[in-house]
Amino acid sequence: MPMIRSLSFKLTAAMLLVLALLMVLLTSLEYDRFIADQTRRTQEEMRDDLSRLFSSRNAQQEETLREHPFSDLAITGPHRQIDGVVCENTGSMLWHDIRPGKLATLTDLCTQLASIHKGQESDFRLGTLQGAGVYYFYSLRFTRFMKSPIPRTFHVVLMRPAQQLMDIRNYAKWSFIRRALLIYGGFALLLLWTTRWGLGSLGRMQKQLEEIRQQKRIQLSDHFEAELLPLTRSLNELLANEREQTQRYQNSMNDLAHSLKTRLALIQATMAEERLSPGARRSLDDQVQLMDQIVQYHLRRAVAGRQLLSGQGCDPIPVVQKLLATMAKVYQHKRIHLQFDYDEDLLFVGEVDDLFELLGNLLDNAHKFAISEIRLQLRRDDTRLHLCLEDDGPGIEPSLREQVLLRGVRADSSSGQGIGLSVCHEIIASYQGEISIRDSELGGARFDIRLPLGKE
Repeated sequence: MPMIRSLSFKLTAAMLLVLALLMVLLTSLEYDRFIADQTRRTQEEMRDDLSRLFSSRNAQQEETLREHPFSDLAITGPHRQIDGVVCENTGSMLWHDIRPGKLATLTDLCTQLASIHKGQESDFRLGTLQGAGVYYFYSLRFTRFMKSPIPRTFHVVLMRPAQQLMDIRNYAKWSFIRRALLIYGGFALLLLWTTRWGLGSLGRMQKQLEEIRQQKRIQLSDHFEAELLPLTRSLNELLANEREQTQRYQNSMNDLAHSLKTRLALIQATMAEERLSPGARRSLDDQVQLMDQIVQYHLRRAVAGRQLLSGQGCDPIPVVQKLLATMAKVYQHKRIHLQFDYDEDLLFVGEVDDLFELLGNLLDNAHKFAISEIRLQLRRDDTRLHLCLEDDGPGIEPSLREQVLLRGVRADSSSGQGIGLSVCHEIIASYQGEISIRDSELGGARFDIRLPLGKE
């Protein structure tokens, strides 16, 4: 995916991930602190309630309290939120002050409370009573001498319904989450803007490189950040070396073209002096003009490079017919049977010289290696021009089919530089085309080529 390979996407995603983890951590810490504060306040309130419960006693009542120690206990207050019981270790309830509701209907309240506080001297916790719901419990264990000389142990337990506090806690949790998401969204937008601003220099460098490719400028400017200046200097040095190499190459091509044009002119002059038949002279003139056209073509390519041109294109059929006529003369001694099939209204969107170079190399190879038969087809394939060329020659080994498209590699031991198919491959690649090599039904090699197709 292109976005995955984007430096901006990677930097933004990494920072957003770190920011998300940080926001989760801070939100969790804030929520935990809220719960701790709520629990601490609830514990303090219940401890104060317990203190008030026993603060109404006085010394004059001590004798009465020995007989009925819990008779005067009562939970009071204008906004009462708690209920209370006194349970003995045996599980019996000695006193209770419970408001009407589910809690008042429980018959095993002391038994459930014993499993919650587990006999601890003092305990505060959140728990659930079966049949009543969730409560906060504050318990206190104490011992008294009643009528018997053996002390008896009791537990005073205050109970506060926790559902309302749980609702408050749940509401606070979602409030924290909403606030964290809003903060995260704001930071994310700021992060996207700062990332785009920070990487703006790379976009500016890309724009300048595109201008260099379009020959609107010759090098990158020096108005970049200090961290990018070594890169821009290296690129400028590379561009300068490339310009020098291109100039040397162009000069060499010009020298070669000048030499070839001189020789071609000499050939034309010699033909004029010799008494040749009109047919032979026309044939030689055509070949000389074709050679001159090829020289000019390669000169243009040396200067501009091979690019997909957006011109009006050309009809490939006359190009093929002209090349076939030339091949028939060159290889007339082989008496090759050639079958040529094509669709109507085909258009190659590109330069006619590119098509001449491509088809000329392919047809020359086919005639060179064919034994007696060649089949050429030009078809319309969706949005592309499909060219299929087959022969009945020795074919190409599967292990060599990719290598023969490289410059300097040959599939046979004949003389030559091995650049014909590599030139074809370069031309096809420059037009975003495709080439594949496989076995032909005729017994030799089959070349399938797909190039841009246009309609007049």
